[in-house]
Amino acid sequence: MPNRYIGGKLVRRRYFGDREIKARYLGNQLVWSASGIRDDFNRDDAPTLGAGWVDHGPASTYKAGVVNGMCRLAVPDGLLALALITSRQRCVIDTLDRDDGYIEFRVGSQGSGPSITGDLCRTTVFGRVSNAAFTHGVGIGVDSSTIRLVRRVAGSESVVENFGAFSAGDVIRHRFQGDLHTVYRNGKFVGEWDDDEQTAARGAGFRSLGVVVMASKDLLGPRRFGPALDYVEMG
Repeated sequence: MPNRYIGGKLVRRRYFGDREIKARYLGNQLVWSASGIRDDFNRDDAPTLGAGWVDHGPASTYKAGVVNGMCRLAVPDGLLALALITSRQRCVIDTLDRDDGYIEFRVGSQGSGPSITGDLCRTTVFGRVSNAAFTHGVGIGVDSSTIRLVRRVAGSESVVENFGAFSAGDVIRHRFQGDLHTVYRNGKFVGEWDDDEQTAARGAGFRSLGVVVMASKDLLGPRRFGPALDYVEMG
């Protein structure tokens, strides 16, 4: 999605009367968004996400990439087997200029069920990611059946709330304001978490967007992926 400028100044906000316009569409195609931190993955297939992202491992031959216009772990077909692997990527297009905001994404595919060994591939979109690393963040994880609020602290992740089911095509939004985290599916409220003990980091050093994708392959069986991402946005 191209940015819009007036002269050399990037257009960040538009209004209809006194009401702020969040996005503009031509049919189902987004043509402008108030958020400058967004990736639609609408480019050629690639084994990485490209220049707008920094890899934070863990070290692996395969990383998050672009597959059929979506983000997922770029594991090729034809492997004999592959143990569960994870790829963490931090967006470096920009950072928020404030603590409060939101992350949003559209689920591009449902994702696979558990492997024959019980491993389950998950996909997580984090806001408030540490700007120079991927040690902290708070966001939404989706697996083959459930929306989960996930907190990452000092490199360790934990699920703090579950918010029910989702389907491919659903738009998930996580709004964070102070210590209150509110989650919506297709614009409808599904739940919230009050981080009253302030366990999730925030502040000037924690204003990045990040994604985590997982994949595996059963021995002589199918590849398995966490849900693909059609787009991600933070604003």
